Amino acid sequence: MAAGLGVSVVGTAHADSILFPYFAVSDTVTSIFSVMNMAGTKPGNAATTLRYSYWYKAGASAGSLSGTCRHIDIDRNTSLNDVVTFDSSGHFAADPNVLFEPTTRQINAKYPADAGQDFAVMNELPARGFLLVDNSTLLGAIEGTLQGEVFMIDYAAGAVWGYAAYNAAPTGVAASTFDFSDSAERQGEVLAGSEQANAAGVAPASGAVPTAVLPIASNVSTGDVTTKFFVTPIAHDVVSSTGAVVPALAPYQDRGDLAAAVRLDISAYTGDSLDVMFDRDENPISGVISIPVVCVGGVGLDTLLDANILRQYGDFGGWTAIRTVGAQVLNAPGGANAGARTIANNQAIIMKLEYNVEGSFIGESFRGAFNNSIWLRRGIRESVVRDASGNLTIGSVNAGSADAPIWVDVADDADQRRISAKQ
Repeated sequence: MAAGLGVSVVGTAHADSILFPYFAVSDTVTSIFSVMNMAGTKPGNAATTLRYSYWYKAGASAGSLSGTCRHIDIDRNTSLNDVVTFDSSGHFAADPNVLFEPTTRQINAKYPADAGQDFAVMNELPARGFLLVDNSTLLGAIEGTLQGEVFMIDYAAGAVWGYAAYNAAPTGVAASTFDFSDSAERQGEVLAGSEQANAAGVAPASGAVPTAVLPIASNVSTGDVTTKFFVTPIAHDVVSSTGAVVPALAPYQDRGDLAAAVRLDISAYTGDSLDVMFDRDENPISGVISIPVVCVGGVGLDTLLDANILRQYGDFGGWTAIRTVGAQVLNAPGGANAGARTIANNQAIIMKLEYNVEGSFIGESFRGAFNNSIWLRRGIRESVVRDASGNLTIGSVNAGSADAPIWVDVADDADQRRISAKQ
């Protein structure tokens, strides 16, 4: 058993999975994925596969915030300690769209295109979504055996950004292959409010993550930076305490209808629940706008600010803080919105992207474009209720033994919660 603020606890053998919370493809953009597989093979060294589950919005619906995602699964061959890098839209390679591998190696890997092993399945453009990769078809795969990376390249403007895939910690829950909830995070990947719903059935908001606001491109004057928040709602863990928000039913993250909302909020620094931003003279600005997102979506910073705020402060920017909130009221089980309890969440992954595709900054032009991406994080497993002393506890439950909590002092962070990780 291992414990610490990273909260990595060894569990029993089970299938592993990774989440790429956001990808995009278009006629000028593609997503290049790399997946590393450290799992073993099936008995008798039979061929093994990884499953790639895409949840996405495409065509005219690609930019929709309210529409649910479509779905496609593909199984592709793999082997012990294999790495595959592929172009999800097929721009940079011919079938099977595997990069950096000669034809002979592709044949040895048993994924030539004529064997139904094409990796470029995102060819309805534009599209955006999230990707799950799992080795649940393997027998006895051990947690932590999949890792991945992705970068999105705008080959027209000359810009790129990317990140490492999210491999959640084991939860000890049967069939939890796709549990990427806050209570399974390793490094604060998920922003989440408490799992406890209040008396009105409202799921509390997450803590707010401070972030800078550069001059806003949509402003009518000098702004030249576009800022977007890419939001992927995350399913609640199947394990929750009495009175908690009912979690999403299986298959957890492997669905296209999860919903959460985001809003700007600096009330922790001003005491006013309507305040959303500071200008560059430390003046608070009010005007709350909450925007719900279903499955995945890009929320422009300018859409979270009132038009009057943009008109007065868009040229200069300032700083704000962003948080997740429940997409709707969650009544008690059996209530009017009982069905919505499985999809309406106060958990999401939020990535901030600042970019300019025209190659200019503060009036100075240059070749190419720029992208700056930040995976916004705050706290560790903040959705789980902490103990009365303000400590996280991390427990390990072995067969036939009692829970043995380990105390971790995080009392200096008011948003930390109590963890009891059942492994």
